[in-house]
Amino acid sequence: MTAAVSLRQPQARDVWLPTPSRADRDVPRASKGHCIVHAVFGDGEGVRVQAESLLEHKWQLILSARPETLELREQVLFRWGDRPTDKHVFDMVVKERSGRRIAYTVKPEIRLRSGRFLAEIQEIAYWVKFKQFADDVRLLTDTDLDPVELYNARVTAAVAKPDAEADSRAVALAATLPMTAWRTPSRISMKPSTRSRRRHRSSPSTSYTGVGSTPRGSCSTASSQSSHGYR
Repeated sequence: MTAAVSLRQPQARDVWLPTPSRADRDVPRASKGHCIVHAVFGDGEGVRVQAESLLEHKWQLILSARPETLELREQVLFRWGDRPTDKHVFDMVVKERSGRRIAYTVKPEIRLRSGRFLAEIQEIAYWVKFKQFADDVRLLTDTDLDPVELYNARVTAAVAKPDAEADSRAVALAATLPMTAWRTPSRISMKPSTRSRRRHRSSPSTSYTGVGSTPRGSCSTASSQSSHGYR
């Protein structure tokens, strides 16, 4: 589960409230066009987490349930220049127990078909590496969702409150079950635009390739030419 420090706020009848959201940008409280989610993640009183779509919330559940996740923050602002347009809000930034920081952006696969967003996020991924904002940038889509992992993440969130006896029995039972492989989300190649190369000619262009096979609806780039696999 996500590690979060709760700010205990004493209320009448010993009610403890969760830590306020740490988002750099609040999502709307309601929308006529898509789902808005406000949830509480973490141990103890937990921390409030916002999601601007149901798909985003599903990935929050999955990432917060993974054992390597130490901390999850949503709606994290990243700036790389002085112009108003030189900014991007990542849907999630995860700090792993190893110390690595992974920046995640969530999009339905259908929004990627024009290629415009993929070109934009490649530019952003370059600046993320150049500014040392995160160690990796990953794109999450609806086709990358593993329904088994999502189901397990929902169950984990539902039984987050510690129960020593029940937890020990659950661990013993889980040890007898076969492990399932997690899908690896797309890594985004870091590809500066012509303007970026002019401004920072000494900056190397770093590209990452995905681990294993490319998930459906994702992008894996090994050079300056992108290869996109859609099914």
